[in-house]
Amino acid sequence: MRDDDKGWLKGKIQEAFLTAVRSCLNEEKAAEQASSVQRKYQGLPKDALADLLIKRAARKTMIEGAASGGAVTAAETIVAVPAPEPGQRVGAIAGIAASLTVDVAYTTRVQMQLLLEIGNVYDCPFNKDDEDDVWLIFKAALGIKGTEKAGAYARYIFTEAAEKQFRRFLRNEGRRRAAQETIRRVAGKEVAKLLSESTVLKAIWGFNMAFGAYFNLRVTRDVGKWAKVKAKIRASTFQIITRITANGFEGTLLILPTIFLAGTANRQVTDNLISLYAQARNRLCLSPAEIQEIEDIANSESLERTLTGHLKKIESSTTKRDLFDLAITAAAASSLEFHPAQHACLSRLGNTLQMDYSRQNLQQRIDWLRK
Repeated sequence: MRDDDKGWLKGKIQEAFLTAVRSCLNEEKAAEQASSVQRKYQGLPKDALADLLIKRAARKTMIEGAASGGAVTAAETIVAVPAPEPGQRVGAIAGIAASLTVDVAYTTRVQMQLLLEIGNVYDCPFNKDDEDDVWLIFKAALGIKGTEKAGAYARYIFTEAAEKQFRRFLRNEGRRRAAQETIRRVAGKEVAKLLSESTVLKAIWGFNMAFGAYFNLRVTRDVGKWAKVKAKIRASTFQIITRITANGFEGTLLILPTIFLAGTANRQVTDNLISLYAQARNRLCLSPAEIQEIEDIANSESLERTLTGHLKKIESSTTKRDLFDLAITAAAASSLEFHPAQHACLSRLGNTLQMDYSRQNLQQRIDWLRK
C-alpha cells in the first residue's frame, strides 16, 4: 500500500473512531444531571456535588460489573462440568470474552458521561464538537491521567534554540497530534489492562459478581477523581481568560506565552499541559493578526526575557493578578507536583508583576487541584 493510501486510511479510521466516541456523549443529559444535583443539594460546594455524581456513576458500573460477573459464572459453570463438549467449551470461552468486553465498553461510556456532568458542575462544560475535548474525555475515561511526559515530544531537548522549534510545533499541530499519539500508544494497552484485570478478578468461581462489582466501583471512582482535577483546571483557566479579555486587549496576547513558560519551567512537557494550552487557545478565538503577535513573542531568543518585557508594560493591576494566577495554575497543573524550577520561575514572574508570592501559593494550588 502506498504511503498516500496509508495516510488516507489512517485519517478515515481516526475520523470514524472520533465519530463513534462522540455518539456516546449526551451533552443535554449531562447538563440535566448536573442541574438536578445542584437543585437538590443547594448550598453544597462543587467538590461535594461532583462526589455525588461520582457515587451515582460508580453504582451504575458496580451493578454492571456484578451482572458481568454473573454471566462469567454461568459460562464457567458450563466449563466446570466433568466432561464438557468441545462446542460447549468454545461457546463458554467466547461468552466470557464477550461479557468482559461489554462490561468495559459500558463502564467507559458511563465514565465519559460522568466527565461531561462534572464539567457542568464546575461551569466549564465540555463540547463534543471540539475534537480536543472529545480526545480528553475519552482518555480520562480510560484512566489515562495525562500528567505523564508527552512521548511524542521526547526528541525536543529544552535548550533555548529548541524551545522555539517546539513552540511552533505545538501551535501548528501539536495539540491534536498529542491526543492522537497518546490514544494510539496507550488506549489499546489500557483496554487490554482493564480486560486482563477483570479476568483475574473474576477467575475464582463463585466470587465473580463480588469481584466484578468491586473492580468497576474502584475504576469509576478513580476516573471521577481525575475528572474533578480536569474540570478544576479547565474552570480556573476559563474564568481567568474571561476576566483578562473583558478587561481589554492589554493582557490577552500574553495568556498563551504565560501558560507555556510557567508550565514548562521544569523542562518537561506533559500531556496535561498540552491539553490546558489547547483549551486556552480554543477559548481565545484569536484573529490572524493576534496570532502573529503571539508568534513574534514565542519566536524570540528567550521567551522569559521577552515575556517579562511585555508584562512590565501592563498597567492594570487586575490583569497583572490574573496573569500571575494563570501562571500558578499552569505550573500546578503540568505535573500536579511541586517543582523547584517552576517555583523559581513563579518567583521571578511575581517580582515582575509586583505580586506577593511564596512557595505556599503553588503548593496550595496543587493541593486544591488534587482534592
